[in-house]
Amino acid sequence: MLKDLVATGRYDTSDDFTVVIQPFLTETKIPRTDKPGNPIDFSYFAPDCFHFSGKGHSITALSLWNNMLEPVEQKQTFWHKGEALECPTEEHPYFFTSKNSVGVSKWKKTTNFPVKESAVPFVSGKISSTRQKPNTISSTVHSRTRHHKHHQKNDELSFNYKQKLMLITGIGLISMFILILACGIRKRQNINLFINGDKLSWKNPQNSMQIMK
Repeated sequence: MLKDLVATGRYDTSDDFTVVIQPFLTETKIPRTDKPGNPIDFSYFAPDCFHFSGKGHSITALSLWNNMLEPVEQKQTFWHKGEALECPTEEHPYFFTSKNSVGVSKWKKTTNFPVKESAVPFVSGKISSTRQKPNTISSTVHSRTRHHKHHQKNDELSFNYKQKLMLITGIGLISMFILILACGIRKRQNINLFINGDKLSWKNPQNSMQIMK
């Protein structure tokens, strides 16, 4: 739907505003490790397994920046490991929009900015070198995977605890209501009943009933 709206040209009527879709995640696949079975690389995700981690955010920001420096209709639609940071060219020192992308020939990336070894990846909020030993990387991934499983187990236990707590609270409230109702009935000083037209007056539970006609 967003592509259809942009394609109408409604956002290209002025020189100070426009909308450009950056499709760098369109065909991106979930990153995986090189371990047997190629499990998901959880180092790109936060402990909730949904949001990006520091490492994931840094890679996403890099891909977004590179997309903005690519002409419309020639933008990369996926992210890959080892992607380098691009720089504006002398010929096109600006972000590309639908207007200024017209007439741009096949885009060639010629000004790659080398990513320093200490820049990425981010692991647990700390900058680490990409020249880590294989066993160090494997232990990091294993530790993060174990952390995610532990976090999921804690969530399940917390959910079960909340269910039990709600059940106990409900039973307690019902019992309290019944107790208050029983006390109210016992403390009533007069209970009048009509049986076959006769009025029975019960002034005290310890006294006998008196028939009043």
